[in-house]
Amino acid sequence: MSTSWIVVADRSRCSTYRRTQGMALEPIERINHPEGRMHEHDVAGDSAHALRAASPKGKNNDAEATVFAKQIAEHLRLGRDGHRFDAIVLVAEPGFLGLVNAALDPATRALVRSEVPKHLTDLPLGELSKQIPALLPG
Repeated sequence: MSTSWIVVADRSRCSTYRRTQGMALEPIERINHPEGRMHEHDVAGDSAHALRAASPKGKNNDAEATVFAKQIAEHLRLGRDGHRFDAIVLVAEPGFLGLVNAALDPATRALVRSEVPKHLTDLPLGELSKQIPALLPG
């Protein structure tokens, strides 16, 4: 039986679900990255004014998104190394999807069967379960 991991992510959270052919969607892990939601002054603290003066707006938030994308890629690499899935479906807001793709190693990237540029992290499991079959590869 084929097992897919469906990864639903944005810049501050990632939920991983397992779907085995013919079985229900099963949540297996949630990773939170609250720094992805923070504004530059929240992350930089007292030096926020100096940081804003020295860098383009949002640079720190983009750096945090890249850090989180690498964390997700490592999570997927470990799952691949453990033979926990045969295929990956990536679902993420469009800009973040590109960051996750860039962070994947070639062997893990080869297991990506579908990419969905949508922001679905707010959907409850029941609603997500209804949408997932359409996202899975043939």
